[in-house]
Parts: sequence; structure tokens; C-alpha cells
Amino acid sequence: MTAALFMGTVESFSQEEAPVIIQNIFASRHPQDPGEPAFFLLPGKKNAQLGIGGYVRLIGIYDLNGLQNLKDFITYQIPVGSENTSQDRFQLDAGQSRIFTEFRARTRRYGPLKIYIEADFYGSNNNLRLRHAYGSFAGFLVGQTWSTFMDLEASPNTIDFEGPNSEIALRSPMVRYSGKIGPAFRFAIAAETPETSITNTLSTKNIPQFMPDFTGRASVYGKPGHLQLAGVYRDIAYEDTSSGTTRTAAGWGLALSGRLHISKNDVFMFQGTYGKGIARYIQDISGAGLDLVPENMNATALEALPVWGAYGAWEHNWTTAISNTLIYGFTQADDLGNKPATSYALGQYVAANVFWKILPMVTTAIEYLWGQRVNKNGRKGAANRINFMVQFDL
Repeated sequence: MTAALFMGTVESFSQEEAPVIIQNIFASRHPQDPGEPAFFLLPGKKNAQLGIGGYVRLIGIYDLNGLQNLKDFITYQIPVGSENTSQDRFQLDAGQSRIFTEFRARTRRYGPLKIYIEADFYGSNNNLRLRHAYGSFAGFLVGQTWSTFMDLEASPNTIDFEGPNSEIALRSPMVRYSGKIGPAFRFAIAAETPETSITNTLSTKNIPQFMPDFTGRASVYGKPGHLQLAGVYRDIAYEDTSSGTTRTAAGWGLALSGRLHISKNDVFMFQGTYGKGIARYIQDISGAGLDLVPENMNATALEALPVWGAYGAWEHNWTTAISNTLIYGFTQADDLGNKPATSYALGQYVAANVFWKILPMVTTAIEYLWGQRVNKNGRKGAANRINFMVQFDL
């Protein structure tokens, strides 16, 4: 149930009725995002509303080997060889708990308006961390939210905060325009902040970026579900310190994804990605220095590294309250002939979980994770983890 404060009195209505007051113009959400606000504050004319919500989430983690020092299951970080120990470890964490507030209004000229702010406690020492902060109307969005290169509806549900290792999943400050052509075709284009992660030589260094990342997507919807094709273009700058000149390397990527209803109770989600200089956008290798790497036989130049990956996920809904998901994903970083033997080459990810909505505001889940890292020299390391979760929705 959702409560509304209306001219000094409280009215109650179902979650299904809440969006009808002012339609939620951003119905697509990541599976780990909060749902509708717990309650709305309504003015007398009902042409605006302020919603407040979130959830309390406790995660339990039991590591059998491989990633005992990390809360996130990142296959890139799996130790290889003698560094991979079999010591068990148990930990609890509530940092994924979230709070949000959103303001919705109707405007005569521009249609629905929305302002949204969300935070979690996943910062250092459980400090508050900004996740989303944006305003939107007339098709434009300004602020920070999920990248336009993403496909939220193709994201499978996991306890694991990272999700599939090859998933495009990041939040970014941006200016975006979204539109529709008929009932089936949707599109969006954006300019997003150009954060980079580079492996430098002794003769190169990072510098501030001066061009945004340009992203876009086009989606087709029908009775079976949807398909999406997305793209990104980057112009990544760095400095050649031997000559003091600024150089750039072009990065680009494409992603095909979708969510298909195989039967009444079964859904298949998938994504395939390929590109150069786009490691920032791929979940497990983001921030690993793989956007640009040293050019072979040239100590003063960097080049965009080809990376690719894919995942598939099958979700079965046993009842309206119980569902399970099976996921397989992989990510690969190509070798341009200059990678050290111990550098990352391939990562694999497997997840199996069951979610049970015990009450409308209480969900519990259990999950098994397996991951593997393979280095250029063929040496491997594996990790096994069991997660459990209890979540109370506000």
C-alpha cells in the first residue's frame, strides 16, 4: 500500500494506483533499483506530487575461495596461482540500502516533469553515496543516471551488486534526449562525462578530457519483448610527455541486447558488446586501465584496446512471489602483442539464484556465484561464493 498526504489528511491506495496520479515517465528500472515511492505528498489540485521511498537491504556473503577481501564479485580481481587461497570467509553488509525522493508534476506545455535524487551507503565506511540526481521534461534529461549505452530491461536480477561481468552498467552525468516514433520505436541520444582508465608508459600520462562521450540507442518493442541496439563514441586524450604534445585515440562500441518473453512464466535476457576503448562501460574491467594501452613498439603512443563480451540470463517465475534466474557471462580483452604474460585475458561468470517475496514489503533471496579469471599465459584462478539477502521496502 502507498499513502498520500492530501490537504492535511492521509489517503491510501495500491501501488498500481500510485503512478496513475501522475504517470511515472521513467518506468524502466534496473532490477536493484527501488520501486515506487512508499508514499506521496499531494497538493490540493493534484497536479504535483512528492514521493519518498527506498529499502533496507542486508547482504550475507560466504566465500569459499578467491575473493575473500571484496564485497563485490569482480572476476577481474580473482587471484591467480598461489595467490588464490581456499580460506573461507563470512561477512555481512547493509551498504546497499537506499533512500530516494522524487518530484513529479504536470505542465501544460511540456507534459510530465520529474526530479529524482537517490543515494545508497556503499561509499567508504558506509558513507552516503550519490547514485542518481536528475531532472527531466519535454524529452530532455539533465543530471546523473544510468548511461544511455545501457539496456535496463535486459539486466537480470541478482543479489550480487556487480551482476554479469560483461554487463554495461554505470551511472554518468549527462544531457540526454529521448523520443518515440509510434508505439513500438524508442530512441535516445546523449553527451556523457568522459571518465577514462589508461595504462601509461614512461612517456605518457593522463590529462583532463575535453570531449564528452557520445552515446545513443534505438529500441523496438512488441508483444514478445524488445530488442535494442546501442552505440558509443569516445575521443580519449592523453599527453606524450617526451614532446609535450596532446594526443587522442578514438574509442567506439556497439551493444545488441534484449528481453524476450519465451512463455507466460519465462523470460530470456541477453547482451553482446564489442568495441575499442570502452572498458569503462563494461562492468568487471571498468577502471582497470584498459581503455587505452601502450602501442606495440612505440613508447610514446597509446591505442584503444579491443574488448568484447556477452551474457545470457533465463528467469522463471514459479509464482507471483517466487522466481529464479540462471546467468552466464564472459568478458575478453584482446592482446595487441604487447601485454605482459600475467595480464588479464578472459573472465567468466555464473550465477544461480532464487528470490521470494514473502510479503509485499519483504523479499529474501539466496544465490550461488562462480567466477574465473584467465591470464594471457593461460594460468587461471576461480572463486566460489554464496550470497543471501533480506530486503525491507519502504
